[in-house]
Amino acid sequence: MISHDLRGPLTSLQGLLNLFNDRLIEVDEFKELSMEVTERVRHNLQLLDNLLYWSNSQMLGLRVEAKQIELNNLVDEFLHLLRPEADAKNIIIENKLSENSIAYADINMIKVVIRNLLSNAIKFTRQGGRIKINSRKDGDAMVFSVEDNGVGISRENQMKLFSMDHFSTKGTANEVGTGLGLILCKDFIERNGGKIWTMSELGKGSTFSFSLPHHKLT
Repeated sequence: MISHDLRGPLTSLQGLLNLFNDRLIEVDEFKELSMEVTERVRHNLQLLDNLLYWSNSQMLGLRVEAKQIELNNLVDEFLHLLRPEADAKNIIIENKLSENSIAYADINMIKVVIRNLLSNAIKFTRQGGRIKINSRKDGDAMVFSVEDNGVGISRENQMKLFSMDHFSTKGTANEVGTGLGLILCKDFIERNGGKIWTMSELGKGSTFSFSLPHHKLT
């Protein structure tokens, strides 16, 4: 499944370049077609990132280097990077993180988790939809959540989300994916002493949440 998803966008890119180099399409046609191919290649790069992180964690082992991190800063970073995707679908993103959204974890691992959850929310939210980002303190843990009013997930598929029995579904704008990102999220959150879960209703949207220690574990 992964090799198929990696080959598809590259094959499309190669075909487009061949058409242009052979002068079989004009510049305007090339520009129009290249926008779709560019989006597919961008998703390819995210898949490659996930694949490299996952293979490294499984084969070499990733050492957790936990420290105090501010989730607000990480969210701001990825909202800036993902803004073009959200704007292309006229999606409103509400950042409602509390001011003291602090967790104790490996910042690089949590970056992978937040990027995947935000990217998935945009992927499965319809044109003109809405995404809400929240956080709350729960005892000694900080709970972070991404809520969307998108297509939702069936009960059957919810059981597969964080397992190797993963599945591939297309987003509301035919974005591609393999489900590897959520497997990686689960692995990284649990390595940092937290939990990850989802609540979803088909046709009404999903909320993905994870917890992390609020301070250094003794």
